[in-house]
Amino acid sequence: MAFILVEFIDGADVAIISEKWLNEDRKSAFWPPFKKEKSLISAIKAHLQPDKLTWTKYTVRVLYEHDDYDKVRGKLRKSQYESDLQSDSEVGLGRYRRTKRPNPRYEDTDDDDEEEEEEEEDESQCLVPPHKIRKIHQNSTSFTSLPTPPRPAGKTLFDNNSIFETKVITSLEEVKCQVQLNSKLLQKVLKCLQENNHQQQHQDQSDGDNAQSLLPISSMEELQSFEEYLQEGDAFRKMVDLLKCVGGSDYKSTVRNVLSHIFSPCVALQINWLGKGGKMGFSQLKKIRHLVETTVRKNRLCPMTTEAEINETIKLWFRYAGDRNGGRIRRQKNSMAPSPSAVLQS
Repeated sequence: MAFILVEFIDGADVAIISEKWLNEDRKSAFWPPFKKEKSLISAIKAHLQPDKLTWTKYTVRVLYEHDDYDKVRGKLRKSQYESDLQSDSEVGLGRYRRTKRPNPRYEDTDDDDEEEEEEEEDESQCLVPPHKIRKIHQNSTSFTSLPTPPRPAGKTLFDNNSIFETKVITSLEEVKCQVQLNSKLLQKVLKCLQENNHQQQHQDQSDGDNAQSLLPISSMEELQSFEEYLQEGDAFRKMVDLLKCVGGSDYKSTVRNVLSHIFSPCVALQINWLGKGGKMGFSQLKKIRHLVETTVRKNRLCPMTTEAEINETIKLWFRYAGDRNGGRIRRQKNSMAPSPSAVLQS
């Protein structure tokens, strides 16, 4: 990457810039807003990428370019007197010579000390960091000021910390790129998670609808099929997710509500706990019994309910299954109706 010595057309100032700062037309360049001299020099040496939003654009003319920073710097003194500098890479510019300004060393004076002092000052001027140097007008020793690009304030010594600052700037650029990359990756991950969550919700809704279609059990054949269904894959979990929404004020009401959702009244009349009297024994339906226990403990009001408490409630629910849905009232009416023999006797 080359370093380029350019002339600012508007103010007749010269400065060294990075090749990255020069536009493709080689007629304009960007200048950073840095105020500290060390930061500016480090940015030039590190070939910092220009920020088009905060950097200022100027019209320039290329005077010299080379990959060696020191060689470009060495052309600064010569650029004060000549408008064209031929680079090692033969930049195709016209040769427009400037008239040299009168050198104070050759003016008539009787004070040799003053001549030596002026010579030292003239040479020290070339040692100033070449990020921005005012040009000397023809036949004049006065300087013209250029408001922009601004001359950084501070000391002119930069060699001591230039390597460290270059590394810092390079590291910061790498960190910035890594942060941008991580941000893009996080956005992609978030998008994938949202899509997966949406698909999972859709799948859970579909599974819930399928599980809901199996309840309530309305025949003994469906009862056996439901017991086998709970042994398949995620069927048990899906059914727990469906029934845990039933809820209840305590463990007893929760057990009764869950059983009412699983069994229809006609099937409940054909089941008791031990299977006596030709009925189906609920204690033998291991998967359904485990389903009831798990669902009851999902209720935040009764997570510590014991198996004995749940089983006792189940026994009572099946025992009084005949009294539900108007069964008790029908029995009372039948007991109060007169028997046929009593009617005949009357």
